[in-house]
Amino acid sequence: MSREEFLASVKNIRDKYELPPNEDWLDQRDTPVFPLVHAPKEFVRAYNNHTKEVLPERKAAKLPNIVFLSWESFSPAPKYIRDEVLLNEKSFLHGQPYRKDYLPNLAGLAETGHTFMAMRSNGIPTVNGWHSLTTGQMPSSSSVNMVSGQYNSVDDFPSKFKEYGYYNLMVWPCNLDSDKIQYFAFRGRKRETGPEFIEKFPAWFDEIHQFFPTKEEAETMGILEYPETQKGWTSDRLTSQMFNYFFNKQVSGERPVFGFYGNVDTHEDFSWFDDPIQYEPYIVGQGRSNRYDVYGMHDAYSTVIRYSDAAFGRIIKNIKENAPETIVVIMGDHGTRQTPLYLEADRKINDDSDIYYDMECNYKTAGPDVQFTTSAVMSYFGTNEYLKRKFDAIKNMTTFEPADQQDIVHTIMLLLEGMTDYQLPSTRLGVNLLTEANNVINDQPTKKIPKISISHINMEYSDSRGLFRMAIGGPKDGYQVVKPVPSCIQGKNSINTNFDVQVYKDAKIMVDLYTYMGKNDRYFSYDFRNTTCVLEGTCQFPEPNARFDAHVIWRFYKASMKISVKMVVMFYIIALLIEIPKGVWFLLRNPVKNSREDVKRVLTNVFIIKKSFVF
Repeated sequence: MSREEFLASVKNIRDKYELPPNEDWLDQRDTPVFPLVHAPKEFVRAYNNHTKEVLPERKAAKLPNIVFLSWESFSPAPKYIRDEVLLNEKSFLHGQPYRKDYLPNLAGLAETGHTFMAMRSNGIPTVNGWHSLTTGQMPSSSSVNMVSGQYNSVDDFPSKFKEYGYYNLMVWPCNLDSDKIQYFAFRGRKRETGPEFIEKFPAWFDEIHQFFPTKEEAETMGILEYPETQKGWTSDRLTSQMFNYFFNKQVSGERPVFGFYGNVDTHEDFSWFDDPIQYEPYIVGQGRSNRYDVYGMHDAYSTVIRYSDAAFGRIIKNIKENAPETIVVIMGDHGTRQTPLYLEADRKINDDSDIYYDMECNYKTAGPDVQFTTSAVMSYFGTNEYLKRKFDAIKNMTTFEPADQQDIVHTIMLLLEGMTDYQLPSTRLGVNLLTEANNVINDQPTKKIPKISISHINMEYSDSRGLFRMAIGGPKDGYQVVKPVPSCIQGKNSINTNFDVQVYKDAKIMVDLYTYMGKNDRYFSYDFRNTTCVLEGTCQFPEPNARFDAHVIWRFYKASMKISVKMVVMFYIIALLIEIPKGVWFLLRNPVKNSREDVKRVLTNVFIIKKSFVF
C-alpha cells in the first residue's frame, strides 16, 4: 500500500465515524502511524502538543463481575427461532427470540436481558473470530493474525480489564496450542516452553484452565458422573462445572472477576465429546452426525445445541445464585458454516402463513446466514442502580440492528468508564449496544457506523446503506440483506441483489487497510495506557514493534534447525527399521540369484531415504 493509498483509506474511514465530543483521533501527524486509535482529548494534546494535562479524578466504584460465554459455532437458524420473530416486520420485538424446546436456558437468560439478533463475529473460524474479539484487530485477508500478529501490540480487553482491577479467569475446552491462542492468552507470562517474546506484553489472565480433569480432580470440583473415556477435547458438561468451581473460588475476593468460558460440543461435525448416555435427554431425530447425510448432520446439530444449552444454563444458574452482581454476555464465536441447517427450515411458520426459506441463498458466493451471523444476549442480575437503569430499559426485548462483537467489548468498556471516570485510548470502533437498542425501541436515530467481517473468501459489510454480503474478490453474486436475521425468506423481499458497486469498494478499502495495519503493527501501542506522561507532558509516539527483530529470528531459526535435525534423524531411523528387514528378506529369498546389482540396490534402499519419506 502506497503512502497516498494509505492516507486516502484512513481519511475514508475516519470520515465515517463520529467520535464522542470528548474524544479525537490520537495520531494527528500528517502520516499517522496509528491511524484508528481514538482517545480523550487530554491524551491527544499530550501526544501531539506535548502539553501537561489534567485528567479526571478516578472514582472508586464497586465494579460488577463480567462473564463472557463463547458459544462454539452458534447460528440462530429459523428452526431455533420463535415464529413471531420470523413474522416480525419491525426492527425490534417485545420478548425473547428463541424456541424453548431447543434453547430453554438461552431463552431464559434473554428474558432477563436483551437479545441482539443481528450480531456477527468479525472472523471465521475460531482462530480468527477469537483473535478479533479479544484484540480488536480485524482478520487479515491474506494471513492468519493469530500467527502473523504474534508480535503486535493490541488493544486487548483482558489486560484492559486488569487496568480496572479485575481478576481474569479463563476456562477453555482444548489445549490452547491447537489454535496458537497461547501466543495471546499467555501474554505477560514466562512459560517453560514457547516463545519468550510474550513476556514483554501486559498479562491477560491470572488463571487459565485447559485440561481434562482426572477422576480425583473431578471429585474435588464436584463433577458427577465422570466420563468413561476421554474423547479429545473436554465436553461442555465437564468444562461448565469446572468454570463454576474456579469462578466461585474467586468471586468472594476483593477484586471483581472477569470470567471467559468457551464450549466445544457444537463444533462441527457435531460428533459428541461426552459419553453417549449424556446426550440421551437431548437427542433429535438420528442424533448422531453423518457427514454424508445432510439431514443426519442437521439432527446432530439440533442434538448438541440442546446439550450445550444445558451446560450454559448450569453456568447461568450458578451466577444467579452465587454472584448476582455480574454482567453476563453469551455470544456465538461465529456461525455453524453448515448450510444443512436450513434444509428443514422450509416448515410453515403457522397455519396462517406461507413463508419458506429461499434455498438459493445457499448457492451464492457470499454465503447465507450461517457464516458470520450469530446472536448475543446481555444481562445483568445485580442491584447497582446505574447498571439496572441501562439494562431494565431494554429488558426482555430483541433488536435486529446489524452489530458485531467489537460493539460488545466497546459497550462493556463504556459501562466501566461511566462508573469510574477512567478512560484510556482505544482502537476499537463500536457503538453502545444498550443505547442503540433503546433508540431502536423508541424509534430514535441509530449510529450506523461501518462494520466489517472477513474471511479469506467472503465478507459482510454494513454501514448507513445497510448490510451486504460479498466475496472478497468482487461484488458478483453479492447481495444486500434487507432483513438481517433471518435473511433469505421467500416472499419477504429479504435480499436485494442489485446494489451500488461503491459498497464493495468501500468494504475493500477497510479490508486492505486493516490487513496493512495488522501486517505492520499499526493498530495500537500499550504505551498509550501510560497516564504519567500525559500528566507530565512527556508523551512521545512509540515506534511499532520490530516484528522481525534479528535476535528473534535467529532464536527461532536455531529452534527450527534443532527440530528439523531431530525430525530428519527420526525419519531416517524409521526408514532403516523398515528397509533393513525388507533387504535381508530379499537376499534370503534369492541367495543364488543375487547379483552385485541386487546387493547394491538393497544397500541403497537401506541407507538412503527414499523420496517417499521426503516432505
